[in-house]
Amino acid sequence: MDDEPAELRRQLALLRLLTDATAALSGAATPMQVAEVAVEQYTRLLGTSSVAVFELRGRDSLDAMTLGGWVEGARDAWTTMPLDAPAPVAEAARTRTPVWTESPAAWRERYPHLVGMLDGYGYRGVFGLPLLAGDELVGALGVGLTEDRTLDGAERAAVTALGAQCAQAMQRARLLQVESEARRTAERFSAMVAALSRSRTPDEVVSAIGEAAASLGATASVVAVRTEDRIDLSGGAGASPLPLDVAHPLSYAVRTGEPVWLARRSELAWRDRSFAASPGAPEVDVAVPMFLDDRATGAIGMSFAGAPPHFSREERRAIRTLAAQCAQALDRARLQQVEHDIAEALQRNLLPVGLPRLAELAFAARYLPGTEGVQAGGDWYEVVELDGGRVAMVVGDVVGKGAEAAALMGQLRTALSAALLRGDSPAQALRQLDAFSVRVPAARASTAACVLVDRGTGALTWASAGHPAPLLLSADGARLLEGPPGPVLGVRAGDAFPEHRSALPVGAVVVLYTDGLVERRDEDLDVGLARLEAAGSRSGDRPLDQVVDGLLEDLLGPAGPGDDVAVVLCRRTAPPWSRRIPARAEELGPLRREVERWGSACGLHDDHLYDLQIALGEAVANGVEHAFPEGPGEVAIALARRGDGSVAVEVGDSGTWRPAPADPGHRGRGLAVIHALARDVEVVPGEGGTRVSFRVPPAPPDAPPVRTGTGTGQRTWTGQRPARRDARMEVRHDDTGPCVVVSGDLDLLGATALRDGLRAVVDAAEPGSRLVVDLAGAGYVASAGVALLLDTLERARGRGLTAEVAIPPGGALARILAVSGAGGLGAG
Repeated sequence: MDDEPAELRRQLALLRLLTDATAALSGAATPMQVAEVAVEQYTRLLGTSSVAVFELRGRDSLDAMTLGGWVEGARDAWTTMPLDAPAPVAEAARTRTPVWTESPAAWRERYPHLVGMLDGYGYRGVFGLPLLAGDELVGALGVGLTEDRTLDGAERAAVTALGAQCAQAMQRARLLQVESEARRTAERFSAMVAALSRSRTPDEVVSAIGEAAASLGATASVVAVRTEDRIDLSGGAGASPLPLDVAHPLSYAVRTGEPVWLARRSELAWRDRSFAASPGAPEVDVAVPMFLDDRATGAIGMSFAGAPPHFSREERRAIRTLAAQCAQALDRARLQQVEHDIAEALQRNLLPVGLPRLAELAFAARYLPGTEGVQAGGDWYEVVELDGGRVAMVVGDVVGKGAEAAALMGQLRTALSAALLRGDSPAQALRQLDAFSVRVPAARASTAACVLVDRGTGALTWASAGHPAPLLLSADGARLLEGPPGPVLGVRAGDAFPEHRSALPVGAVVVLYTDGLVERRDEDLDVGLARLEAAGSRSGDRPLDQVVDGLLEDLLGPAGPGDDVAVVLCRRTAPPWSRRIPARAEELGPLRREVERWGSACGLHDDHLYDLQIALGEAVANGVEHAFPEGPGEVAIALARRGDGSVAVEVGDSGTWRPAPADPGHRGRGLAVIHALARDVEVVPGEGGTRVSFRVPPAPPDAPPVRTGTGTGQRTWTGQRPARRDARMEVRHDDTGPCVVVSGDLDLLGATALRDGLRAVVDAAEPGSRLVVDLAGAGYVASAGVALLLDTLERARGRGLTAEVAIPPGGALARILAVSGAGGLGAG
């Protein structure tokens, strides 16, 4: 009888707990809040804090919403589990009935393979409970007991009743969340879809996906695209592909088409479907497949700081829809890219392979396709060498985009070239092209401009079919050639193509271009033409390649062209040049300045001009230093630009070269430098003096530039090189030893001026100290300067010093050291 009041009190207490739980659960507004309340109420009911609430995601994944006070090992291994896992929580969810394994005996009987795990966690038993809201399974609940305990009927009834309340509260919270989040989620994800729709290239799509992932809280994201039996990765990950069958969340999502909302799948819970670290593969917390036509074509992976967020059912549905949009955007961008690449390749193959190499005229041309994602257009150029000492330059722009426009461009180019080769003038050739365009509807409204240049006189004859006028760059500045254009092609213009005449002075440049260089949206064409003239006026007497690259950089900027651009330039080059100078070292600096001006007027590329300066300087320095030991004399120099683009050089003196010493030390590098930079080198001594001749070819296309660029991939030019600077040295000291900072030109004169000072610094330094010769401020360096540096290092190391030369990476100094055989000069 005494037990009845106690049992009654216990049942009343259980009832009060369930009543309190009902009140607490009614105040939980979100599924996560319901899970947290469930942990609190089960802790009160059973006296254990090891309570876990799992949500059913997809068809077969139970993912933890909260793991309460479970020990760390259990949290790591059971954060997520499949519905078919041989464990009480999964079995309870799978069978929709409670699994009462709260005692060690019950556990050993039902899950003998997990006995060691349970002992390792310090639990005596674990039981599982399904969370059922009517017929819907919303998740499951797991409770760990640290003491021996078997629940009686009343306790099991209370546990089951509380589970039913939690399931109903979870379902109610989900419905409330759908209602409250529907509009916000729609607005949030519509912005992401809009960003995808604006993306035109695969890289832009990947970037938009990355921004979408970041808005979801991801710290990193990766896009995986299926290619046969592997997936290729992009967007913050390395380029190494992943095999499709590897145990990685991305591979699993692509292979099965199932999303992975919690990628921490242990081998204990998931067995053969667990995830393991893959060498070189990115770590992701969430992997969502991208579907196209009911096939998983890839996946989006996201990583989060700490645990990934608990996405609501509505958010998961929206993320999967977004992933499908991503698949469509990627597919669309790839197709556009393929079309763009095909059209661009076709267009490039239809453009000239090379430009004429003539003694009187120098040419440069560029073709730039529009921004990636925009179909290649029909811009083109041509340079045709004609009879009678004339050369024709042409640019044109076909209406339309893609492979069709590129093919049509090839037809127009061929038709116009044929007319010019027959001897037609620019206006006559355009009339022929107009007649051709009338018969080809797709060619109508295309534009073209044609310039004829007389190689001997520089006379210009030009005409235009709806195309902007040529630009002339001369000593007077930059201006557009005057003269009205004819109509666009294909409108039966007849004789309506006026022809205009002008002149191309020596050193001047005529520029033909397509409208992509000057046109901008919502801007009058005259504004773009004025901008072109302003950019041209800044060109000065740059080498020709630098003129065209400078125009492109000024007018297009780092973003590049929005539309195709074709540009072709012609400079009338200077006639052969010759001088006689006194055989004195002081004359070498002014000589370099004169050669600079002549080379620029010839349109020499910057690297070509620098190679010419080095080789010529060594030849003249040999004459100055060796030919007149008894007194003053003269050195004769002659330069001529040849038709193949090279420069023929001849240097002569009337003196007698003194014999080479038995031990030249580090001298005698001048001829080696000339041989490295020039071709057809001859040194012919005679009774009347010595003649050195050679040919300096243009620098090969893959040669490193002697100046570094500005980050655009183009070489830059800063105008005329400064006048010769006298060589100077400043000695600084620190705890390690002396540092000699050299500035000015280390040519023959400069090397002579610094030799005694450098020797004095070396001789005064303490053995074991460190000597640094800093050349960051040095200008021109000849082989005499290289010899001085080598002598200094050898002298310093002979006295027990550690010695090195500090050389700016790349650039002109590194080039002269390399060609003089002293590329390892800086090694200490």
